[in-house]
Amino acid sequence: MISIIIPFLTFSVFASNVLFLVGFALFVFSEKSRGSIRRHFHKHTAEYTFFFAFLAAVGSLTLSNIIGFPPCELCWFQRIVLYPQVIIALVAWFRKETQFIFYCLPMSVIGLLISLYQSYIQWGGTHSLVGCTVAGGDCGKLYVDAYGYITIPFMALSVFIYMLAVSLLYIYESRNN
Repeated sequence: MISIIIPFLTFSVFASNVLFLVGFALFVFSEKSRGSIRRHFHKHTAEYTFFFAFLAAVGSLTLSNIIGFPPCELCWFQRIVLYPQVIIALVAWFRKETQFIFYCLPMSVIGLLISLYQSYIQWGGTHSLVGCTVAGGDCGKLYVDAYGYITIPFMALSVFIYMLAVSLLYIYESRNN
């Protein structure tokens, strides 16, 4: 069972990256698609935010609690801004609220910056500002390296980019209605 978890997670991230890039290209290069994409994500912001945050939380817990990879200090900071978004988005989804995005947006930006920095370290960056000793994890250790770019911090980076994109689409569409 454990032997299929990492390939499943990394392939899921790869597939989601491809879908995101296709959607981004459609958004940028097709006026017709741009409107449809904005309206769709505006209508389903809470669902997508919940879905992305929930899957990322389950993935991070699977990697640490089932696989046994110890989370480093930067991983913990990313979890601190990720986990609350699961609950916030779920409550917003059921209550049909939209203002939650203004709480989740700053958390996504913070998580994005942390995961971008940790990805930089793992991809060979030489200037580490943080000495990772919390919980025994090592911020620079590659526990996962798939498709030449997918690492654990890149998985987090992907989800924070997705949540940021959904938030920005919501805000843009709200201001233009």
